Amino acid sequence: MGDGMTLVDDFMTLLPHLDVVHHVPGRIRLKLRFSGLQAFRKMDVNGIVSRIPGVVGFRVNVVARSVVVDYDDKVLPFELWQKMDRFKELPELESEVRSELGFLLRG
Repeated sequence: MGDGMTLVDDFMTLLPHLDVVHHVPGRIRLKLRFSGLQAFRKMDVNGIVSRIPGVVGFRVNVVARSVVVDYDDKVLPFELWQKMDRFKELPELESEVRSELGFLLRG
C-alpha cells in the first residue's frame, strides 16, 4: 500500500458499496453491497481499516459482508461518517470527503 492518498483512494472506491447498518458515536457497522464484492476482494481491507487514525478495533465478517469499526470519535468525527454514508446519494460530497480523509490521514 502506498501513501495516505492511496489509502483515501482505496477507501473512496469502497464507499459507494457500503451501507451504514448501525451507528452510534464510537462504533459503526457497515454492510458491503454485492456490487462491491469484487473491489473488496482486490483490496487489503484489514490493512486499509487498520491504517485509519482513530480506529481502535474492527471485525470483518466476510460471510455476512459486514465490518464493525470501533473508533475514537474525537479523532474520527461522527459527522465525517455521516458524510461518507451520504456520498452514495450526493456524489458532490466527494471532494469534501476526500479532503477530510486526506487531512486525517496526513495527521
